[in-house]
Amino acid sequence: MTLASDANWGSMPAVEKTTEAMAARYREVMGDVDREARYYDFDKQRFSVRQWDGSDGCWSDIATDVSGQEALRLWSDYTKDGTERIRFSQLDYVRLFPAGTQMVWDGTPGREAFRTPSDDD
Repeated sequence: MTLASDANWGSMPAVEKTTEAMAARYREVMGDVDREARYYDFDKQRFSVRQWDGSDGCWSDIATDVSGQEALRLWSDYTKDGTERIRFSQLDYVRLFPAGTQMVWDGTPGREAFRTPSDDD
């Protein structure tokens, strides 16, 4: 998937990649995958950054219980500013979850693990 803003985002100086700009980018790119993203408060909430490993069929933690700013920075780094590793169809992808989110799997081969609500939801 190519977004209209892809061409300009990677060329932005790092100083312009504020929490607000990265949050807007995350919501733009991941909004249809992470439907709760529009409700995230990146200034106040804590997050886990996870990678779906399509080869092994599991989630792996990249970072847990980090600030919204750190979570967005890691997501931006791992996804090359939201241009790679952002969809299940890309085999591996990275997304954010509220800190404390636990993953469960129903055991069905080929199915993704679904999150269970944390106490903060």
